[in-house]
Amino acid sequence: MTGKGRILVPGGTGYVGGRIAEALHQAGFAVRVVSRQARAWPGPAGELIEVVQCDWRVAAERRRAINGCQAVVMLAAANEIEAARDPVAAAEATATQCLAWLQSAREVAVSRFVYLSTVHVYGENRGARITETTPPDPTHPYAETHLAAELFVDAAGRRGDFLTTIFRLSNAFGAPIDFAVDRWTLLVNDLARQAAVTGRLVLRSDGLDARDFVPLCAVCNAIQWALAAPSPGRLYNLGSGQSLTVFEMAARVAERHAHLFGYSPPIERPAAAPRALPSPYLLAVDALRRDGGLAALDWIDEIDTVLNFCKTHFGTK
Repeated sequence: MTGKGRILVPGGTGYVGGRIAEALHQAGFAVRVVSRQARAWPGPAGELIEVVQCDWRVAAERRRAINGCQAVVMLAAANEIEAARDPVAAAEATATQCLAWLQSAREVAVSRFVYLSTVHVYGENRGARITETTPPDPTHPYAETHLAAELFVDAAGRRGDFLTTIFRLSNAFGAPIDFAVDRWTLLVNDLARQAAVTGRLVLRSDGLDARDFVPLCAVCNAIQWALAAPSPGRLYNLGSGQSLTVFEMAARVAERHAHLFGYSPPIERPAAAPRALPSPYLLAVDALRRDGGLAALDWIDEIDTVLNFCKTHFGTK
């Protein structure tokens, strides 16, 4: 174990979790990832990141996995597609699983528990500024189940079981650690793969929908901060604080593709409705920035990394 202690990462084999696990390893933590299946770590760290097979429903297996860990970074959850298909199963995989790991964390007296939730708990974008005091209004099982898990984490923090930090994550983007991580429906990843396969960027909408995009490197930095800060807050929006339309993000991808490969993929999109205007997505990240948990946003490097990844694994153009 390293001097910074051992971190347990349920959900660490997923898209965001994989990047976080690698970043924690690079920062000097000993990292233990929970997996439903026995497997070797597929990322660059190789055997230096420990993978433990665990059925989270079995208390003895959870205790074996968490024993010796000083903190938990909780990412295990049903994704948005799974949640829409089976909300009941999603509630178990997200909220009930989170409660189970909280129980095990209390039993072994970890010092910190970090939970990655989603900005989707706020509901539909209405153009108003969204702060941590904005009332949640979830409209999808993915958001509903994450909000339920938040309640369990917040209760543990208020009881003083351990330090808890909840991050409501916006639209994170960047390359996965492993080609087998199937998250190519996410906008930036989808565009980067399109550029590699077809040489075009085809949008499914008029591109006027606005979002808050955040590089995965900034997400990893925020997690490291939450594990090390003397007294982090209990709830933060985790994003860039910048409103970009889908078309504007596609333009950034095209620009970086031109810089890297000498060719700017054309952007194709359906025509917008007459007099249609973008509605900004105003996610406030002031609290996280004030407390020191939001590092510089390295947009260029993150876009370049995912473009190079797709060129390597999918490239035909």
